[in-house]
Amino acid sequence: MLKPGRESLWNSTRKVRGQKRSIGKTVCGICGILGNDEVDRVESMVLNMHHRGPDDSGVHREPGIALGMARLAIIDLSPKAHQPMGNAESTVWIVYNGETYNFQEERQALINKGYSFKSTSDTEVVLKMYEEYGDDFLLRIRGMFALAIYDKRRGPGKERLLLARDQLGIKPLLYAKAGSTFLFASELKAILTHKEYHKEPDYIAIHHYLIPLFRILLKFII
Repeated sequence: MLKPGRESLWNSTRKVRGQKRSIGKTVCGICGILGNDEVDRVESMVLNMHHRGPDDSGVHREPGIALGMARLAIIDLSPKAHQPMGNAESTVWIVYNGETYNFQEERQALINKGYSFKSTSDTEVVLKMYEEYGDDFLLRIRGMFALAIYDKRRGPGKERLLLARDQLGIKPLLYAKAGSTFLFASELKAILTHKEYHKEPDYIAIHHYLIPLFRILLKFII
């Protein structure tokens, strides 16, 4: 849930650790591929979203999965906040696009539980929240976000990929199946880079887009 009066990320200027950064309409982009083939194509997906994150980019690849990030550095401008970001054991990885408004409070709560941090980014806080609370970490986040977490702590064959976005859907997160491969990204153009995805019009979606149905919230009144 968003805090009332919170300044929008769009068309804003932020002062971060003494540096004033004009954000404009540039935002981060996340992407990934789950499947035994074509994980190297995640680099093309990241390249297609470079305009979303000109400060940094990164890829994490393992057999059967790849995560990608185009990053706009806002809170922590240092390399310590590089993404994809892994935990200390490299068993949990995250790509995160967004802003967690209560990350300072959650960070302190985790410190009180014995956690330590290498960066000042909210991404690392979200990663450790997942480690501590499991899927319930999503109930604690206040902000706008889209994220992917790859967790292999349960061993071979029991890995999981978690995708989530904020309740209002402010941050985009698209996904598709291309053959036996699962794709996700912040933008459509990143998904379209995969050769196994065949573009086919969704005529029902086109119909609803061109001919919107105007209705109010009470029955029998149009």
